[in-house]
Amino acid sequence: VNATDNEGNTALHLAVQNGFLDVCESLVDRGADINCQKNTALHYACAGGHLESVQLLLTRKADVTVKNTHDQSPLELAIDHMHSEVVCVMLKHRRYTAVYTVFTMTSNTEC
Repeated sequence: VNATDNEGNTALHLAVQNGFLDVCESLVDRGADINCQKNTALHYACAGGHLESVQLLLTRKADVTVKNTHDQSPLELAIDHMHSEVVCVMLKHRRYTAVYTVFTMTSNTEC
């Protein structure tokens, strides 16, 4: 389930990139490594704005702090690609509790 193609992508990476939530869930249930590769599945989900995939990966303990080869976290990719719903979900993660609090206080915006 963790085999890679010529570019180092696993089936989970490809499923996340294409927004196939059911396939993502099935692969994770079968033991797919959600934190492998330079860009993790969460990086791809955040960059692509795949909200449900992001939520699935977070519930399965995806590492929200891992950086890719361009030194970007999944949250940074969501911000760069202007996926506001994904940004809000990421900010609500326990790792970013303080950032979320400041964000909502200073921007008068609630996710």
